[in-house]
Amino acid sequence: MVDWQFILTALTLVVGGFTLLLVFRQVQIMRRQQETMQSQSSLMERQLQIMQKQDELLYRRAKLELEVDFEVIKREDKSIRGYTFSFYVHNKGNKSAADYYWHILVPFDFSGLQRMEIAGNTDFLQPRSTEQNGLRYSYYCAFASEPVYPTRTILIGEISVGSIPSGKALAVLWKIISEDGAFPDVDYAELEVPLVEVN
Repeated sequence: MVDWQFILTALTLVVGGFTLLLVFRQVQIMRRQQETMQSQSSLMERQLQIMQKQDELLYRRAKLELEVDFEVIKREDKSIRGYTFSFYVHNKGNKSAADYYWHILVPFDFSGLQRMEIAGNTDFLQPRSTEQNGLRYSYYCAFASEPVYPTRTILIGEISVGSIPSGKALAVLWKIISEDGAFPDVDYAELEVPLVEVN
């Protein structure tokens, strides 16, 4: 005679065993899902930190440009002795800049390959003749290590000449290269220099 009660009990135990295994498996899956979510959350936090750091680096950037002053040098009797062009680097950014190269092209008619007196140095910079867009220039180039702090301006050099052509406008070409990039980022920038009227 078949013992149905034993069979039912055995089946119940087998089903119960499978149910426990299924529950155990589901618990393992849930734990792995939680670990994956925690890992993804940590990764997202890290990526957010990297993005914030990148934003800070992008936001903190030097922005360099050239400025030129023109001065008429006169003798005691008010006669004109000569002219001086003073070249400055100005930082319009919010980060200091140091160790940069500057390139200045002055029209030959105004500079005549006159050497430049470097600021803070007893040396003189002898330019070379070059052409740009069919025009002849005196090309000055040097490396500067003195820092230019945000909103500050520093003198980099001066050119003194005995005469300048009358009736001509002065347009200087320039480029500055630093760790924050090239200014301007393409080719040279042109800077028109207002000339004091000569009496």
